[in-house]
This record gives sequence, C-alpha cells and structure tokens, in this order.
Amino acid sequence: MFGKNLFGKNKNVTDNTTNKLELKDIVCGMTVTDKSEHHINLQSHDYYFCSSSCHDKFKTDPEQYVSPPDSSKNVQLKDPVCGMNITADSNFHLHHDNQEYYFCSQGCEDKFQSAPDEYVNLDDAAGHSVKK
Repeated sequence: MFGKNLFGKNKNVTDNTTNKLELKDIVCGMTVTDKSEHHINLQSHDYYFCSSSCHDKFKTDPEQYVSPPDSSKNVQLKDPVCGMNITADSNFHLHHDNQEYYFCSQGCEDKFQSAPDEYVNLDDAAGHSVKK
C-alpha cells in the first residue's frame, strides 16, 4: 500500500513480512516504522521519527518540514555523504566541479572534500544525488 502525507513528502509502505508500516522520517529521510517511539500527530496526520533529535527539530518548527518551500533557501537537498535532508542555507557547503554541494555537518563536508569522487553521482544531471 502506497500513500503520501498531506504535503506529499512521506511515502508509506507496508512490509508484509513484519506487518509494520515503513515510513520516512520527514526531518532526515531515514526509514522508520509506525512502531517508533518518536511520534507526533499534527493536523490529524501522524509523523514518525528515527530519534528524539529529529522529533525535537520537527516539534520546534514543524512548518519547516511540512509547508511547501517559499524560496530556494527552503528547497530540500540531500547531503551527498550521509543522505540527510538539508536546505541550501546550511552552514556547510563547498564548490566542486562547477557545482555547489551542501552538507549537514562539518564532518560530512570534510569527508566529501577528502574524496569527492566517492560521493558524486556522475549520472545525475544536477550532480547532487547520493551515490548508491
């Protein structure tokens, strides 16, 4: 069964082998289940999180995650090192091969800078996807 939340950001998939609903943490993009202890109900929609950190970030400013972006700074990007969802206003970014790359932390920026070819997916037209 597939579905989307009110804002079209979370895909829900039922795993028939465990009978758990698999969801995406709207803050970081990690896969979680409906059994997660980190949970919020907002406007009659349930949101599940991988950790208390993501839960608390969402609780502090839910509009950042559920409202449509109103500027290019709020567009959701992926950290090419860890895959976390981030925005273009991140303090961690660098320019490589005529592209801007954004990171969730100094650690991910440093990893990328030391070996960028390990993280750049050359098949992606934008050059910003996580290498699989």
